[in-house]
Amino acid sequence: MWQITTDAASDAEQKVLHRAIKKIEDDTERFSFNTGVSGFMILVNELTDLKCHKQEVLPMLIMLAPYAPHIAEELWHALGNTTSVIDAAYPKLEEKFLVETSKEYPISINGKMRTTLVIALTADQAEVEQLVLGNEVVQKWVEGKTPKKIIYIKNKMVNIVI
Repeated sequence: MWQITTDAASDAEQKVLHRAIKKIEDDTERFSFNTGVSGFMILVNELTDLKCHKQEVLPMLIMLAPYAPHIAEELWHALGNTTSVIDAAYPKLEEKFLVETSKEYPISINGKMRTTLVIALTADQAEVEQLVLGNEVVQKWVEGKTPKKIIYIKNKMVNIVI
């Protein structure tokens, strides 16, 4: 069994938590309870993938209370709290954790996707070309030939024409 730690949550864990806060809050306000429950499942799966057992992400129990009040209350007390989960302050959304700084782009060679590459959203055409041509998979497919054209469509894709 895992133990809850008091370590600070990483940026990735905070991003997952705040994305879930936004989604579940929006779904609850729209009375879309089924998609709210889906948001909890996504949250738990992503935190499991990150191997997160940190106390800082436990506001999800407070968000769970309107959906499953009995189990939320029981888990709340199992964590050592003496008050009710209903009395706890609802978690506040921090937009700074939702800001995207990079994107995973599909890299195509002659129209066929060969790999993906994470590129900063602030990168310009020259930086993207340098990153893409420096990638091992791209170098394997280009085979030392000089590309005729590199098409970079911001927030969409990169295509290399040989």
